[in-house]
Amino acid sequence: MKRFQTLILILALMLAFTTSAFAQGNCGDLSAEDCDILYGSSDAMMAVTSGSQFIGVEIQAMNVPQTPIMDASFSWTLDTTYAYSDEAAEMSMAMMEMSAEEMADLYADPAALSDMVTSILAGTSASIDMTTDFSEEVVSLLSATAGADWPSSVVLSVVLDSGIAYLDLSTLEPLLGDMGMGGWIGIDILPWVEASLMQSATDPTTAMAASASTQTGAGPLFTQIAGVDMGMVTPFLNIERMDDADVDGEAVAVFSTTINWDAFVESPYFDQLIGLALAQTGAMPSEAEMEQTVTLARMFGPALLEGIVVELVEGVGLDTGYLVATDFVFDWDLSDLAALAAMTGGAALEVDEGAAIMASIVTTNTSVNEDVEIEVPADATIIPTEMLTGAMGQ
Repeated sequence: MKRFQTLILILALMLAFTTSAFAQGNCGDLSAEDCDILYGSSDAMMAVTSGSQFIGVEIQAMNVPQTPIMDASFSWTLDTTYAYSDEAAEMSMAMMEMSAEEMADLYADPAALSDMVTSILAGTSASIDMTTDFSEEVVSLLSATAGADWPSSVVLSVVLDSGIAYLDLSTLEPLLGDMGMGGWIGIDILPWVEASLMQSATDPTTAMAASASTQTGAGPLFTQIAGVDMGMVTPFLNIERMDDADVDGEAVAVFSTTINWDAFVESPYFDQLIGLALAQTGAMPSEAEMEQTVTLARMFGPALLEGIVVELVEGVGLDTGYLVATDFVFDWDLSDLAALAAMTGGAALEVDEGAAIMASIVTTNTSVNEDVEIEVPADATIIPTEMLTGAMGQ
């Protein structure tokens, strides 16, 4: 069973690394012109100061072995309209363009960090509507865990303007019940953000922990992932320009990115990934054990990966250069897990028909750099900032 668990962990890490590499700027076999179109959209979007963005996430986990429910599915949408002042846009751009050393220097100066973040928030206006829908089985599981009825849909509506965050409490009643206060409330979050940044930046415990993690390379798995050179993964991405499309009357160049799993498994980078996977299990394998694990992974990895589809499709406006839409798809057929467990000496694993994990993440950008309307609640009840900081012990 240990071999099987190690292989599954290696697979999970492969997916984490390779999907992260989608954003690393590799052009593959694209022409220079197509490469400029695709990655020029990133620079174009960094200069955007207003617009609307929709993000839709759908996760389907059906008949997954050894899970308490058969349909662990949910969907999540985020609909945002935003606008930045010139000062907020400039400061936001400056932060995104900072090197790691410059960012470290900024965090070492709490006053400068606080001034930059609060200036960005003060110059940001946004209307945000977030909705999460759960399958019936997920609702039942959450209700049993919470000891109370859990709604099948949770809605959150927020408006940010001039440093004041407005929250529509009525949308949260299905989740939190009657709170004795309905409608919109508003909170001046700038003093709280400033106090939080000053406190965290001067907290010696936080500083010592961050320093130790940086110096030793220790820390959570995501810290170790962040330290891996993604340039080793990008050569295994297949990037292709597809047929152009028309989106709301605009000609759009369409690019598809997939992963060459076979070449990736045969690469030296795969050995590094296995070492990281073994480290997460707490094992300190000998050279012979490491070689055996690599051999095992290379033997069964390709067969397992055949059932996985990972693709990113991006659309770039040919006239504007803006990123119009993206569509990320992950589809994993779990039917081969039972055979893999048997071949690796694991315990018998029952896999029902239709067992699969699927994910879809769709984004669209509209009204880019156009005048947008963000309605601020006129009848909101303003909550004193002191109540927020007091409730949070600040």
